[in-house]
Formats: sequence, structure tokens, C-alpha cells
Amino acid sequence: MVKKSLTLFERIRRLKRIIRYLYRRGTLFRSKVPEKQIPVLQPKPRKKRIWRPWRKIRYLARKGSLFRRKPVSGIPKYQLSSSSPNRKKRSKYSLYLAYRRIRFLINTGRLFSRKIPDLPVKKKKRRTLRKIRYLLYRRSLFKFRTDSFKSFWKDYFRTLLKPEYLKIIINSTVIFLLAYLFVFALLNFTSSISALTFDIKSNIYYYNISYLVRSRDWTTDAIKVVYSAGPFLCLIFSLIVIIIYINISQETWFVRLLLFWIFCHAYIHFFGEMLIGTILMKGFGLSIVYMFLVEYKKLLIILGSSFFLIFSGFVLTKMALFSGNTYFNMLTRSNRSYFLQSQFLIPYLLGFTIIVLLKSPEITEFDVLVNLTMFFIILPLVIRGRSMKDMYFDPEIRKIRIRWIFLLITAAALFFFRVLFGFGVRIG
Repeated sequence: MVKKSLTLFERIRRLKRIIRYLYRRGTLFRSKVPEKQIPVLQPKPRKKRIWRPWRKIRYLARKGSLFRRKPVSGIPKYQLSSSSPNRKKRSKYSLYLAYRRIRFLINTGRLFSRKIPDLPVKKKKRRTLRKIRYLLYRRSLFKFRTDSFKSFWKDYFRTLLKPEYLKIIINSTVIFLLAYLFVFALLNFTSSISALTFDIKSNIYYYNISYLVRSRDWTTDAIKVVYSAGPFLCLIFSLIVIIIYINISQETWFVRLLLFWIFCHAYIHFFGEMLIGTILMKGFGLSIVYMFLVEYKKLLIILGSSFFLIFSGFVLTKMALFSGNTYFNMLTRSNRSYFLQSQFLIPYLLGFTIIVLLKSPEITEFDVLVNLTMFFIILPLVIRGRSMKDMYFDPEIRKIRIRWIFLLITAAALFFFRVLFGFGVRIG
């Protein structure tokens, strides 16, 4: 059988069909069997890169090896004839070999500039998951260095437990409790006396005020006046006290700390009761509910009272730091943070705990939450005070000591408070 020679047009058409088939199969520029990665040569300037592929093809065409079939070694030529029924017909040239040559040049970066393909995403994810699983089994995925953390807290408590800071904590806690008793008497006696204007008698206990009136005899005006008289007087009194404290802030009197704690207690018995009472509809919040029956006004009152509590803590930071001239000649970065915590934060927590124990088991949740609102004043004060500038007072020698007089007065006042108000004080 005589072979029919193909024309140039048929050869080009056949080459085109092979390229289209390989492109659709996805193996035009990638072989099934991975070839060895050959380092990509550095690309040459852009002008030469454009002509490089065509120069390669022209070189192979002139050399006669572009469409040349690779001879099969070890097999006689007569066995490759078309008379063998188990062999496919082959022409004198191999289009597939030409395609493989072009593909090899492309993959090695010698024909077209091409980046080395990255690893598949699936393999990367699998490798990451294996690393995480390995670290979990090894128990070193969430390994923290606790040495520095432990050393920090050890040094922190070691400093706070020094005698000088312990004396400051005791003095401030005593003054905190004394100021609370003063504001408690002011608030409750004012509410009970204002109730007499509506012929309502009352008994003042250490945990609550008991009004001797039936629930149906309460009027709207009586509720507004009785439950709002005490908080409004506390607000006015707190403003007077803070003005006095600012005017004597340069002095070294220990009584100045009593004025500061009186301001805090009186201030929260207005804005703190406004915040908690509006939410729970008790105390001062009950009169606000009768004044403003619209819900969105109650929401504005809650947001406004929270803002004033936090804002007052930031504003009073510098005035609170001036109380340090009672104990120190200067407040620097080394002792400022410890002073703020021993003078305000820790005494507040200790004093609050003592008040809860003193009023147990009759203490109400309303009273507990109102006293907790002072945290909105103390916390901003401590946070902002740590970043304040250093303060230098006078060079006079100061000695930090426990104020035994105030300690004895507070202990006696707490005893009489529990005994006297335990039986109840009758007003009217």
C-alpha cells in the first residue's frame, strides 16, 4: 500500500487539531508525568523576549528537527511497515514529538517566561492541619510563658503589702465607711422628714425605710416628693463638698480625704439611684417613672446618668492625686499607680464588702447595685491617673501612720449604726 503524502495545509490542520485536543484535555502546557523542575533563567529585555519563540521555531525548522520522528532503537525498519496489522500508520514526521519539544521549552522557561507553579491549595491546607494536630497532641499549641506573668504579680503584691501602702489602705477604708454613714443619715432623714409633709410616718432601719402608710393612700405628688427629696439634697451637698475640696486641695490635711469620699457617696445617691432606680423602678427611679411616662425618655435618663458617673471620674483624677501630698513629697511613675490603688480602688472594694456584711441578711439588691455604681467613678480615676504627669509637692518630711482616732470613731459609729437602726428610728 502506497502512502499518501500530506500537503502543507493538511499538516497545519492536523497540528491545529492536536493542539486543540490537548488544550481541552488540560495538558497543553503540563504533562501528566511531572518533569524535573529546571531553574528558570533570568528573563532578558522585553524586545528580545518577543522574538525569542519565533527564533527557536525557525532554528529547529532550518535544522530539520522540528517535525523529525525519533528513531526506535532495537527494532528493524521493516517491522515498522504498514503491513504489520498491530502497528498504527506513521508518517515520516511526528507532530506529537514537535508538540512535546515546544512544551518542554515552555515549561523550562526557554520559550516563554513562566513562573513556577505554587503548591496546590489543598496540599497547603492539609499541611497546616497536620501541623496543628501535631502541636495539639504535643500540647504546645497554646503554650504561654507564665514566668513573666507570675513575676509581675509577685512584685505587685509584694509592693502593695509594704507597711506604708497597708497604712494608706487602712486609713482610706476607715474614712470611706465614715463618709458612708454620714451620707446614709443625710439621705434617709431627708426622705422621712419630707414624708411628714403628707402626714406619712416612717421608721428608718439600717437596710431600708418603712413608711407607715397603706399602698392605696400613696398619691402621685407624695411619691415624687418623698423619693426625690433625699437624692436632690445629696446632689446639692456633693457639689458644695467638691467645691470645698478643690479650694483646699493644696493643703496636707487628712480631713480632705473625708470630703472626697462624702462627695462620691452623695454623688452616687443621685446619679446611681437614677440609673438603677429607673431600671428596677425603685427609690428615686420610681419618682422619675411617674414624671416621665415615655419609654425613650427613660432610656435617655439611663444613658445620661451613666455618662455623668464616668465623666466625673475622669474629671476628678487630678484632684484625687492631690490627696497624695498627705503621705508623699512627690508622685512619680514608680509610686503613682500603687498610691491610686491603695488610696481609692482597694479601700472602695473593702468598704463595699464591709457594708454588705454589716447590712446582711436584710440588705436589698437595690442598695447593693447603687453602691456598685461608684465603680464607674473609681475605675476611670485609676486608669487615667496612671498616665498623669509627675507631681512634686513640698520638701517637708512626712510620716505615714495609721489614724487611730478616725479608726476608733468609725468602729463606734458602725456599732451604734447597727444597734440603733436595727431597732428602727421613728420619724413622726
